[in-house]
Amino acid sequence: MEITRDRQFLVNGQPIPRAELPHAVATLYETRANRELFIRADRDLDFREVAVAMDAMHGADSSVRFGLLSKK
Repeated sequence: MEITRDRQFLVNGQPIPRAELPHAVATLYETRANRELFIRADRDLDFREVAVAMDAMHGADSSVRFGLLSKK
């Protein structure tokens, strides 16, 4: 997942409205054994936006583990 400077959420390169994040993540992980999700966020983005994404994904599937990445 990527969160852009303008707060756009991308899953596998496709824009996803914030309200649809839980559904998008649940769909993505329903057939995967590996439940790791890496979040790449613009370094100038407020961490609250990242926390919102993490919370939405945790609500969709509490077994998903997160890794955080920063864009230069």
